[in-house]
Amino acid sequence: MRKRILVFLVVILTTSQVLAQVVPKFFTVLTSPNSTGDFKVSDAGFVRLNLTTSDGSWRFLLVDSTGKRTIISDETYERFQIYPGTIELPIASSGKVHIESQGSLTKIIWESFIPELTGKPLFRQGGPLELLDSAFRADPVNNKIVMFSAAVVRVRWAAPSRSTRWCTGVQIEPGTILTNRHCLPPDFNLSTPQGEVAVQFGEFSKGLGDVAETIPASVSIAQKSNGQGDTYKRDMAILKLKFQPQSELYKKTVIPLAEVSTPDKQSVLLSVWSYDSPMGKVVSRGPLCKANLGQEAAWNCDKPVGFYHQCETEEGSSGSPIIDVDSGKLIGLHYLGVAPNGGNCALRVEEIKKELQSSL
Repeated sequence: MRKRILVFLVVILTTSQVLAQVVPKFFTVLTSPNSTGDFKVSDAGFVRLNLTTSDGSWRFLLVDSTGKRTIISDETYERFQIYPGTIELPIASSGKVHIESQGSLTKIIWESFIPELTGKPLFRQGGPLELLDSAFRADPVNNKIVMFSAAVVRVRWAAPSRSTRWCTGVQIEPGTILTNRHCLPPDFNLSTPQGEVAVQFGEFSKGLGDVAETIPASVSIAQKSNGQGDTYKRDMAILKLKFQPQSELYKKTVIPLAEVSTPDKQSVLLSVWSYDSPMGKVVSRGPLCKANLGQEAAWNCDKPVGFYHQCETEEGSSGSPIIDVDSGKLIGLHYLGVAPNGGNCALRVEEIKKELQSSL
């Protein structure tokens, strides 16, 4: 499932030459075919661009400050794609970057610029993601996280004539999976459900193919859209497994709900990472991976409903639990991601419990 993307600021650039310091937020940089724009970046790094196209062929040119030319077309697009609609390109040094669009390429959004601090293009927010591989599991210090991780699952929704969606989910009671509402189609209707939902258990330590059990599920809670597209007052859904896992580990391991969202405490976010590298079950546990109840994160992240956090998230992180390390309980459910260093949003556990109570 895609990462929820938010546009904080829109700067429209015409064919005139405009210089703008790039910050890690979203800019509409080109809004029509056959247009050009210039930007200034302060360091070597990686740029992420979101492309919108109509029917027909198209071509995109990027020239960095060293004169290196990168040409992408509808035929070569997948070589640069990091998740649907978004490409990532290296920038060799600071200076001016020039871009041009041709053909059916109708809009380009500059999602973010990530300075090359460590030589890696990702993981700029809550610290580097750690893959829960054999080396991670062998360290006794990580035992508690490994124990939590058995309750973290991959959620798959599919229906004829529609694309498959992938998300993370978490087992909060035996047979009960909590995930995001936006992991289902916006028009999903509980009274006339279409398609199928499956829940995959596994350690995913060897990649996404490392699945132990796949279990069909039914949807018992799914909010309607709040009228602003694929957005919801409480972005959560509850799935019920149609049968229990055979493994005692997956049958019994749950992350229970905390009473309240605890601020500024050591927390971790667990995901089944579906895009880029590493790919598999991962943990974010950097110093910024905690609930900040005082800061307003962004649109659709009001303080009473969601809290701001800077755990590292990416494609596939929707529905990831944020867990208080001391108590071992879920304090929030990640549902909204912004650009690197821009902050993310999680649904407060108080709101999750309200939705569960109202549905009962």
